Amino acid sequence: MILLKVERNPPIDEGENLMKKPTILIGCLSFLLLASCGVEDTAKSNTETTEILTDRTAESEKKETTVIEQRNELEWEQLLDYDSDRQRNLSELQVNLNDDTEEIRMMGQTVLDYLRSGDVNSAVATVTDASWMSVMLPKLVIGQRNYRTDSAEIPERITVISDELGQQYTALECATEDGKAIYLEITPSEIHYFVCDWQDEKLQGTFSSEILRMEDGAYRKYEGTISADGKVQGSMRVSSGTLDMSAGALQAWQMRNTDLQVYEGEIDGDSETAVNAEQFGVYTMWE
Repeated sequence: MILLKVERNPPIDEGENLMKKPTILIGCLSFLLLASCGVEDTAKSNTETTEILTDRTAESEKKETTVIEQRNELEWEQLLDYDSDRQRNLSELQVNLNDDTEEIRMMGQTVLDYLRSGDVNSAVATVTDASWMSVMLPKLVIGQRNYRTDSAEIPERITVISDELGQQYTALECATEDGKAIYLEITPSEIHYFVCDWQDEKLQGTFSSEILRMEDGAYRKYEGTISADGKVQGSMRVSSGTLDMSAGALQAWQMRNTDLQVYEGEIDGDSETAVNAEQFGVYTMWE
């Protein structure tokens, strides 16, 4: 007789035990890989979020940069390396005069106050003085600055320029105390000044325009009326003469009303050729 020994719970042999251990290890490695991917994705997401926030912060700071800060930065770059495109960008910037330095604000307002009160001689004296450009266009051999104020109806602004040849230009515009538009421009070639009525947000009505040519002292003063369409009409008065420039432009300007020849007449309203106000010096640098 052969007896069989049956065991209900056979022991696990070593081979089977070894087979199960790799299974456990593979499971653990899979979990670690999944966890690692999750951490990597989270880290990547956090990095992207940080970059977005950084870009938005930089964009916000850029938007908050004032016009004066932009101007000063561009001017500093121009001093280091002049560039015509950068200069063109500078020429388009307008700074509120009241936001600039106290020295600039005081000098600019002084000249505007002279013009408002009709004291054009003092305005010319200030602008032709050497200190004008050193204050209004500081440290720049080549450059342009545009100043404005928060004026009501008539534009109130100042532009100062020094070009590649070292020639200097200044233009100012504001309203007189009685509500007229007044303009003064001083360039290497002439002193140009006019005052005109302001109606319907434009130059319209009676005007007086004066031009002194620096080269030979030729002086002209025009007085007339501008219609709503910008044409000169009706009676016209022209005063002309040659001024002595030996003592300089300022003294010649201050003596401009002596020894003049005066002509009076009428503008031919039926003429086919229109007589524009620009022909008599009623225009600005910004037009």
